[in-house]
Amino acid sequence: MTYVKYGVQLNDEQRRNLVHAGTNKTGLNIRLSHDKLVGSDELNLTQRQIDKVKKCIEIDIGMTLKLSKSQVQSMNRNGGSYPCY
Repeated sequence: MTYVKYGVQLNDEQRRNLVHAGTNKTGLNIRLSHDKLVGSDELNLTQRQIDKVKKCIEIDIGMTLKLSKSQVQSMNRNGGSYPCY
């Protein structure tokens, strides 16, 4: 699967959950309000997920990002680290 880095805004709890999911090699669901759909915390998303984020931005709603185990692990392998907290 090909992942693309996409920036969202995560809070401290979401960052901790992301690190925890990476450590335990599990997937993760992250709930983002409309104003958090753009930011500097880069996540590895599929093109389909990015399209969904852009659609939610257009219609002014939040969404839940479902990150698979392989997506969470690829953030550490390819990016060097998870978004820091």
